Amino acid sequence: MIKAEKILGKDNNIWIKVSFKKNPLIFDTIATIRGALYDYKRNIWAVPYYKRQEFEEKLGGFIIDWVDEPTPYNGGIPETEFSKYPIVPGYSVTYNDENEIVDFTGFKSAPWADFQVRGFNAIVERDFLILADEMGTGKTFQTVTAIEAKKKLGQLNRCLVLAKASLLYMWRDEIEKFTNCKAVVFAGTPKQRMKISNYLHESDEWTFLIMSYEMYRRSIGTITNIDNDKPIECIVLDEAHKIKNPTSKIGQRIHYLPFKYKYVLTGTPLPNSPIESFNYLKLGNKLPPKSIEYNPFKKNNQVNTIIDEWWAFKYRYCIYGGYRNREIVGYKNINELRSAIQDNMLRRTKEEKLKDLPEVTFKNINLEMLPKQKRIYEAVRKEILEELAETDIHKVPSMLAKITRLQQVTDSLQLVGVEPSKDQSIKLKALDDLIEELVLDADEKVIIFTKFRTMLDIIAEKYKKYNPAIIHGDISSSALPKREALEKCKRKYSNWDSMSKKEQESILLDLTTSPRQQEVYRFQDDEDCRIFIGTTEACKEGLTLTAASNVIFIDYPWNWASYSQAYSRAHRIGQKNAVTVYNLICTNTVDEKIFNTIINKKSMSEIMLDTKVGDNEVKTQKAYEFVRSII
Repeated sequence: MIKAEKILGKDNNIWIKVSFKKNPLIFDTIATIRGALYDYKRNIWAVPYYKRQEFEEKLGGFIIDWVDEPTPYNGGIPETEFSKYPIVPGYSVTYNDENEIVDFTGFKSAPWADFQVRGFNAIVERDFLILADEMGTGKTFQTVTAIEAKKKLGQLNRCLVLAKASLLYMWRDEIEKFTNCKAVVFAGTPKQRMKISNYLHESDEWTFLIMSYEMYRRSIGTITNIDNDKPIECIVLDEAHKIKNPTSKIGQRIHYLPFKYKYVLTGTPLPNSPIESFNYLKLGNKLPPKSIEYNPFKKNNQVNTIIDEWWAFKYRYCIYGGYRNREIVGYKNINELRSAIQDNMLRRTKEEKLKDLPEVTFKNINLEMLPKQKRIYEAVRKEILEELAETDIHKVPSMLAKITRLQQVTDSLQLVGVEPSKDQSIKLKALDDLIEELVLDADEKVIIFTKFRTMLDIIAEKYKKYNPAIIHGDISSSALPKREALEKCKRKYSNWDSMSKKEQESILLDLTTSPRQQEVYRFQDDEDCRIFIGTTEACKEGLTLTAASNVIFIDYPWNWASYSQAYSRAHRIGQKNAVTVYNLICTNTVDEKIFNTIINKKSMSEIMLDTKVGDNEVKTQKAYEFVRSII
């Protein structure tokens, strides 16, 4: 990536300050621009600003990130292509002078704003769509209401929804909330799944079948048999990055059934790499023709299978180098790929569309580790450096794993086996101050995220007096179907029939709500529950935690997508207060490096999706250099 910045020079002339990681091709190209100057000490170029057009034309094969310039293009299909009024007979909305929806028909509940109506229309009109609205903008509402409308139009009868296992019952609840369709969750023990399967074969009442990606992978035969009896015409992929690897079993089996309508839902279309779009475009039959016409890794250069298509796709868009010339060191022809994505993607951001949503503010709290932390951190760092010096580059992934130890030291020495003491964690001391300020003094609720389960347990024990809601990977997302819950109640309570309706509903609610969702409800509704504590990976999707407007990160995931998805649990529709995100960062440690890394990944994603430039090429760091830079 090339960083370009418009600056005023000492000579009072306007220049383009250009910086990039070592790349002879970029260097030699800039050198051909008349008047360009190179600063050897700072390793930057200065190009006369009046040469900007020539600069952009000659470097059209690279991604140019213009610093401090507004994004010129909001990636995807212009939403004005879709009406702000529902196109389905029987549906309508009425707007007031401020363009707010004040009345509606057809929908079970009102759309939030006109952009949701446009999204509804986009799904109704199109057989394939990547709905890439930012987290918290209501992708579920737009999708399920549009599918209900397509059913009313006679276009389909049934839809398969694939989601993470932890989100299955959230999907069921949302479908029941927003539509009049019946949704069935395919989960549970083999015996329970057999009952559900029999019901799906026999009944015509259901519209949505909800299951996890893993269950779909393992039960493709069962789903095929159901499809033979009750055709499933539509598929919805929630958090669709689960299928991004076309060489995985789920990445291949997603193409087994001939769905007519296919909708990809993701708030982060390209979490790490442009080529992760392959399986989305393959699913929608939208791959650029040139991307699969040649496979250099087969002797006859033929493309016959999805794996062949994948290799041909990578050859078209990736620059190879490194070990045996098979490492991806950059990208090419990206404009062609970007066009394929944007022509099939509808993407709106919270900043753009939820103007009534309060702002989100980020506060970095820089901390200096305690003396004992510093000693142990430096000892672990030296150990890694010594091992790294003797490590073959192909063993670098094991080094990346060891960097986790450095992160744990910055969190708390208990994570690396040191007995609890006062001199064990500067972050816990800083957290005490924040809890006192936000919970005790301001009487506000707080969300705390950490990537480490052990750290979660330490924090949960420390603040147990605040009755914290807790979600980690072992908190179950399973619940009983309503029919089984009712049978269980009748067996358990001999006076069931004489109970009041309110008592029955209360008992049934507990049984049909997963422990995970119960923790969410407790945090949202219980005034005594002041703190939510979660592991980032387990909580980054499917939770609404708008009871809090303060989010604290103890440590950080490796990518911007996970980070932004996590804080978006609070910054989403339903939030009435400005959200503040606090980042606890130990200075001169991996904390700073990791935080900078996720910010850089955010920058790459924004340029790929939100700007229109020529073909691009990105020089990437080798793993070995990356490890050394981190520690």
